[in-house]
Amino acid sequence: MKSSTARFTAAVGFTVAAAGAAHAAEPANNAHVSGVLVGTYQAAGESQVDGRDVNNEGNAQLYLLGDLAMGPGTWYLELRAGTTPPDQGVTSFYGEVNDAVGETLNANGHGRVAATQLFYQLPVASGDLSVGLLDPSGILDANDIADNEYTQFMGTSFVNDPTVEYPAFALGANYGGKLTHGLGYQLFVSSTGGLEDAEDPTYNNVVDVGEHGKGVFSAGELLWQAGGMSGDVGVWFSSGDHAALEDASDDGRDNYGVYLSGGGQVGPGRWVAWAGLANDRVSAAANFLGAAYSQTVGRSTLGLGLARIGVSDHQPEPADSIVQAEAYWRIRLAGRAYVTPDLQYIDNSGFNPDRDGVVVGTLRVGLEF
Repeated sequence: MKSSTARFTAAVGFTVAAAGAAHAAEPANNAHVSGVLVGTYQAAGESQVDGRDVNNEGNAQLYLLGDLAMGPGTWYLELRAGTTPPDQGVTSFYGEVNDAVGETLNANGHGRVAATQLFYQLPVASGDLSVGLLDPSGILDANDIADNEYTQFMGTSFVNDPTVEYPAFALGANYGGKLTHGLGYQLFVSSTGGLEDAEDPTYNNVVDVGEHGKGVFSAGELLWQAGGMSGDVGVWFSSGDHAALEDASDDGRDNYGVYLSGGGQVGPGRWVAWAGLANDRVSAAANFLGAAYSQTVGRSTLGLGLARIGVSDHQPEPADSIVQAEAYWRIRLAGRAYVTPDLQYIDNSGFNPDRDGVVVGTLRVGLEF
């Protein structure tokens, strides 16, 4: 059996070769491929947690997105590949500091190549309908400055609203349309079983939508744009079985919530702010507040973010709310290569009140193509 590093190297070679072949054939088959290859190295200000050493950690991630016009619509294929996170690395203790780590792990916790989205999109009435393997976290509650862990903020609080129980890479459908010039909407529905499920991160889990304990994830979102500002407000519902925080035997509950965001131009940069609420009977992440700012100067981009994930009052064991802050400086190098020094502060990681505030430093290098 190949080592995880060998598997990743082979995967990168295969997917990059496929991307090059598709790009070369673009005039003939109308295919387009884009992507980014990212490497990160992280170190924490704490050397030990609970008597265990916290080791510096290196990871790599490849992201590819291809599209092919066919018939009345377009096919989209998204591939991701990642290395295996090291034991006792920074992210095993402070999982909130790098949202890209663990995106495509298999059942043994090893990195792999995975098709994370495969869907067909076609125009219907005044909007677009997408059907297939979808990533709702990449569709709903999107913004321009804090929605991409490969080039923008890496902290989980600044990539997706943590109160929303998104199924990661699940079979579903999304319809996005317009009501007026500045008002639109999205309707999303999928299975609650996804490729990133902790207990069964397999494609069998994805396609077995009727398995006991699974349900339906649905969301409705209203998007607005006016006077140089934009935002969204949405509601969501997950009917899969959830155990009550205070009584694990009470596992037939639903989860649901509401989220909203808004942002716009301020001076030479842009800002965004978020808020969210979830059912605190089953969700430890009961509420969320966050804000971020991004400014581009020449070939560099500066980003600043601050967020708080409020813990449920029904959490049975001692717990405290998570506070996270991040600052990054992305410096464009030759061509489409970039380097990003990043500094984060995280307090009460995993809602653990014994995880005092820690500083995590990161160096991220990337190549877009």
